[in-house]
Amino acid sequence: MSEQSFCEKCGVRINADAHFCPSCGYRIPGRNEEEVAKERQFVRDMVLNRAKWAGYLMLIYGIPLIIVGVYYFVASDSIANAIWNDPTAHQQLVDWGLTFDDVTNYLSYWGIGWLASGIAGICSAVLCIKRVHYIPAVILCIVSVIFSITGFLSLIIGLIAFWLVISSRLGFKEYEDKLDEIVEQNIV
Repeated sequence: MSEQSFCEKCGVRINADAHFCPSCGYRIPGRNEEEVAKERQFVRDMVLNRAKWAGYLMLIYGIPLIIVGVYYFVASDSIANAIWNDPTAHQQLVDWGLTFDDVTNYLSYWGIGWLASGIAGICSAVLCIKRVHYIPAVILCIVSVIFSITGFLSLIIGLIAFWLVISSRLGFKEYEDKLDEIVEQNIV
């Protein structure tokens, strides 16, 4: 069993080799400066990379949406024709009061929506990868998720990407001073 000591801040019993108090999170003093510098750099790199990973996920998310959007926009007539010529679908569309032109227009609108979603996602990705303009990156990510809401998988990926963008705020260049301040305060 390892030797035990007490936290200087809250008094809870801790292992002698602990780096943080398990109760209050206080940094246990007495570590060498080289170890502390490595830990600071590790935390800083992790935060900076999170913004880049958010961007990569937005690329993975945005590129297929652009492809699908262009396809639906360009091929809306042929897709509508295939749907219209299916007897079951045709009857359902007629029962809903839709015409062939209505179906074509709706498919074009979906294409435009997915295209807008993909473009917003790509723009957000570029900002995240470059780690600049946090607020516009978040807004573009939100726009991308809203316009892609027609597909369950794209919605899930979009929400995960949104969470990554939101949680990577300190990784953006305009917040690096705040990151350095937080790292300095918490890693002593």
